[in-house]
Amino acid sequence: MSLKKSLLSVLGLLVLGITVFAQEPTAPASPSTPTPPIGREGMRQQRMRLRQRRLQQDRIRVGQALQLSDEQRQLRATIRQRQFEATKSQREQLFQLREKRRVGSFSDQDRIMAQQLRAEMRKAMATTRMENLNMLTNEQRERLKTMREQRNQMFQERQQRRLEMRRNRPIG
Repeated sequence: MSLKKSLLSVLGLLVLGITVFAQEPTAPASPSTPTPPIGREGMRQQRMRLRQRRLQQDRIRVGQALQLSDEQRQLRATIRQRQFEATKSQREQLFQLREKRRVGSFSDQDRIMAQQLRAEMRKAMATTRMENLNMLTNEQRERLKTMREQRNQMFQERQQRRLEMRRNRPIG
């Protein structure tokens, strides 16, 4: 008889526990979970964030592979910030020209202006690359050269595989 009572009480506690657990509110989505972007502009922002994250990861990887000193890392960040500030007006002008193009009021003069702005920015980026290269030691420069060659080789191999896949793809 006592065994029946104890089983009934355990069963009652189990049912009560399940009922209480089922009534607990679920936790809202964590704030770190990004909300899905809305429309074309949201997708653009998402791509930009992804690109920024990849660039940051690449900078970290290259810095680790080159074994940069703290002083070199600081100098590298200073060079990057200086270049960012120096090209701010060009980027803003390009953004305005992009908006004009989207609206449909983009003229040939605007096209020439955009080409000039891009050329200025390319020149500034080349200067920045040279500054970054000049701060490296000879050993680090050689290591960077080797890394670039490996990256180019991997890119060419990937291109070759894609080309072969297209050629071997069945038609239909």
